[in-house]
Amino acid sequence: MQTILETLQNQAQDEPERIYASYALSPDLSDGFRDVTVGEVLRAIDAFAWWLHNGWGRSEDFGTVAYIGPSDLRYAIFFFAAIKCGYKTLFISPLNSFEASKSILEATKCQRIFYAPPMGQIAKNLQCIATSDTLDVVQIGSLDECLAAESKPYPYEKTFEEAKWDPVVVIHTSGTTGLPKPMTMNFGFFSTTSEPVPPVPGYKDGSLKWFERRTFLGPFPPFHLGGVYTMMTIPVYFEATIVIPPAVPGAVSGKVLVDIMNQKKIEAMFCSTLPIEQVMQVPGGPDKLREMHFIAFAGAPLPPWVGDDLSKHTTVKTF
Repeated sequence: MQTILETLQNQAQDEPERIYASYALSPDLSDGFRDVTVGEVLRAIDAFAWWLHNGWGRSEDFGTVAYIGPSDLRYAIFFFAAIKCGYKTLFISPLNSFEASKSILEATKCQRIFYAPPMGQIAKNLQCIATSDTLDVVQIGSLDECLAAESKPYPYEKTFEEAKWDPVVVIHTSGTTGLPKPMTMNFGFFSTTSEPVPPVPGYKDGSLKWFERRTFLGPFPPFHLGGVYTMMTIPVYFEATIVIPPAVPGAVSGKVLVDIMNQKKIEAMFCSTLPIEQVMQVPGGPDKLREMHFIAFAGAPLPPWVGDDLSKHTTVKTF
């Protein structure tokens, strides 16, 4: 067994030209998409890790650093680079109240907040209300700058046995019953997704292996656990390609998702239930979903009229 980072590094060496992600260049989909290879992703991670190292050093106790930005590939770059430097990343939802975010920052003893525009004001407001007077706020480079950076490898040589309990990311609960609670995940947690699920008679395979070598649409926000799965875990452990919608304020509309399906060959989709319901209400959307190899959802049940329709044409799974 390997950690997700060890797996990524091996893939970048063995198959550097494999497409890790394809992202919309702008909200105007006629501008097209950019494919990003595994090799490019690892170079961006290494360059970012050196930037972190040279600016703030390594953490020897898995210190917490936060990131908040638009929903793009920088979440994955930051996530892996922070791990290389010994940090765990706190993903803060921009939808949180300041009271909620303040509580999470304090509970995790966050040392600094990194941000990408247009999230600068949120980051600076959090700095102002923080009880710690040492909380730094730092802007990172654009996605183009991250992907264009050249770098020597940043060393990371821990084996799975050495690293399986290392904390790597902090997400938080929704806060529907009070202030959100931080949840810290380690390498071992994510490695379980790469293991087969024992078969259950009468049911289809319940593992994420369905994504293997497929191109899938993943509109989960990357600060959500579903986004960590779709942007960081599935493209690595299952050598899949995530198609990333344009980074726009708020949720991506069903129409935009259908427009993406019309431009890209999408074999699967993994998201919350609402985008599936929205796509079903857009002209041409139901046919696009019915053509997929499978559709996965999480967070809430599908409306019966959606599930009953799609399950007649494709495999519908919940994770």
